[in-house]
Amino acid sequence: MKFQGDIVIVEVPSIPSTATRKEPENGRHIVAHSETGHHHFVNAADAVHFQAEDPNVCYLQMLTDSPVVHDRAWDTHAPQMLDGGKCYIGIRQVEKSPEGWRRVAD
Repeated sequence: MKFQGDIVIVEVPSIPSTATRKEPENGRHIVAHSETGHHHFVNAADAVHFQAEDPNVCYLQMLTDSPVVHDRAWDTHAPQMLDGGKCYIGIRQVEKSPEGWRRVAD
Protein backbone atom coordinates (compact mmCIF):
# COMPACT_ATOMS: atom_id res chain seq x y z
CA MET A 1 0.00 0.00 0.00
CA LYS A 2 1.31 3.43 -0.95
CA PHE A 3 0.03 6.90 -0.17
CA GLN A 4 0.44 10.16 -2.02
CA GLY A 5 -1.47 13.05 -0.54
CA ASP A 6 -5.16 12.27 -0.75
CA ILE A 7 -4.83 9.01 -2.73
CA VAL A 8 -4.15 5.43 -1.69
CA ILE A 9 -2.46 3.09 -4.21
CA VAL A 10 -2.78 -0.65 -3.73
CA GLU A 11 -1.51 -3.55 -5.86
CA VAL A 12 -4.39 -5.74 -7.13
CA PRO A 13 -4.35 -9.10 -8.98
CA SER A 14 -6.29 -7.79 -12.00
CA ILE A 15 -8.48 -5.01 -13.33
CA PRO A 16 -12.24 -5.61 -13.17
CA SER A 17 -14.02 -6.14 -16.48
CA THR A 18 -16.47 -3.36 -15.51
CA ALA A 19 -13.69 -0.71 -15.57
CA THR A 20 -13.51 1.30 -18.79
CA ARG A 21 -10.32 2.31 -20.56
CA LYS A 22 -9.49 5.99 -20.20
CA GLU A 23 -7.43 8.03 -22.64
CA PRO A 24 -4.49 10.11 -21.42
CA GLU A 25 -4.69 13.88 -20.94
CA ASN A 26 -1.71 15.77 -22.39
CA GLY A 27 0.55 12.70 -22.26
CA ARG A 28 -0.42 11.79 -18.70
CA HIS A 29 -2.78 9.39 -16.97
CA ILE A 30 -4.25 11.41 -14.14
CA VAL A 31 -4.83 9.18 -11.13
CA ALA A 32 -6.44 12.01 -9.15
CA HIS A 33 -7.37 15.54 -10.13
CA SER A 34 -6.39 18.05 -7.47
CA GLU A 35 -8.66 20.93 -6.48
CA THR A 36 -5.69 23.26 -7.06
CA GLY A 37 -4.81 21.84 -10.50
CA HIS A 38 -1.75 19.96 -9.23
CA HIS A 39 -2.68 16.45 -10.30
CA HIS A 40 -1.30 13.02 -9.38
CA PHE A 41 -0.26 11.24 -12.59
CA VAL A 42 1.84 8.64 -14.41
CA ASN A 43 3.27 9.15 -17.88
CA ALA A 44 0.90 7.89 -20.58
CA ALA A 45 3.50 5.64 -22.22
CA ASP A 46 4.10 3.77 -18.95
CA ALA A 47 0.60 2.47 -18.19
CA VAL A 48 -2.92 1.73 -19.35
CA HIS A 49 -5.53 3.65 -17.35
CA PHE A 50 -9.03 2.39 -16.47
CA GLN A 51 -11.88 4.20 -14.72
CA ALA A 52 -14.20 2.43 -12.28
CA GLU A 53 -17.88 3.34 -12.01
CA ASP A 54 -17.00 5.16 -8.78
CA PRO A 55 -15.32 8.45 -9.82
CA ASN A 56 -13.01 8.17 -6.79
CA VAL A 57 -11.48 4.91 -8.07
CA CYS A 58 -9.21 4.18 -11.03
CA TYR A 59 -6.93 1.34 -12.12
CA LEU A 60 -3.50 1.28 -13.74
CA GLN A 61 -1.94 -1.61 -15.62
CA MET A 62 1.73 -0.75 -15.55
CA LEU A 63 3.73 -1.43 -18.71
CA THR A 64 7.04 -0.49 -17.09
CA ASP A 65 8.33 0.76 -13.75
CA SER A 66 7.12 4.32 -13.36
CA PRO A 67 6.39 6.78 -10.56
CA VAL A 68 3.12 8.44 -9.68
CA VAL A 69 4.11 12.11 -9.61
CA HIS A 70 2.44 15.02 -7.82
CA ASP A 71 2.46 17.95 -10.23
CA ARG A 72 3.42 20.77 -7.88
CA ALA A 73 6.76 22.55 -7.47
CA TRP A 74 6.32 23.37 -3.75
CA ASP A 75 4.99 21.35 -0.83
CA THR A 76 4.82 18.33 -3.12
CA HIS A 77 4.24 14.71 -2.21
CA ALA A 78 7.13 12.33 -2.90
CA PRO A 79 6.82 10.20 -6.07
CA GLN A 80 5.57 6.65 -5.49
CA MET A 81 7.18 4.00 -7.71
CA LEU A 82 4.86 1.44 -9.32
CA ASP A 83 6.27 -1.81 -10.73
CA GLY A 84 5.91 -2.73 -14.39
CA GLY A 85 3.73 -5.74 -15.17
CA LYS A 86 1.50 -5.15 -12.14
CA CYS A 87 -1.96 -3.68 -11.67
CA TYR A 88 -2.87 -1.03 -9.14
CA ILE A 89 -6.00 0.64 -7.86
CA GLY A 90 -5.96 4.33 -6.98
CA ILE A 91 -8.56 5.47 -4.48
CA ARG A 92 -9.35 9.06 -3.55
CA GLN A 93 -9.70 9.26 0.21
CA VAL A 94 -12.98 10.54 1.62
CA GLU A 95 -13.83 11.98 5.01
CA LYS A 96 -16.97 12.56 7.03
CA SER A 97 -18.04 16.19 7.36
CA PRO A 98 -21.12 17.84 8.89
CA GLU A 99 -22.60 17.97 5.37
CA GLY A 100 -21.89 14.27 4.70
CA TRP A 101 -19.05 12.39 2.96
CA ARG A 102 -16.63 14.44 0.85
CA ARG A 103 -13.28 13.97 -0.88
CA VAL A 104 -10.26 14.72 1.26
CA ALA A 105 -8.80 18.07 0.18
CA ASP A 106 -5.14 17.87 -0.89
